[in-house]
Amino acid sequence: MFPIDIIVLVSLYYKTKTNHMIIEILSAFGIFFAGYHYYYHFRGWVLGEIVSLPCSVGGLLPACTDNNGILQFGFITIPFMALVVFITIL
Repeated sequence: MFPIDIIVLVSLYYKTKTNHMIIEILSAFGIFFAGYHYYYHFRGWVLGEIVSLPCSVGGLLPACTDNNGILQFGFITIPFMALVVFITIL
């Protein structure tokens, strides 16, 4: 998502209109990865299934199976928000 910001700022500065394909391609990749991530969040947190993910159980990184207030309204997670943003950009 962050390269899209830089590309848009450079395009606005130089007043070019040829970077729309790069932004569309990056948005399509973002939709794929955010959708994939949200699929596992939905299965694990919303449906309550036990999902085997390669995440840390302790240490410096938080475990990806913990719900630390990220789940809003029963289905909205950070990957869902990213998915909505990428669809809006596309």
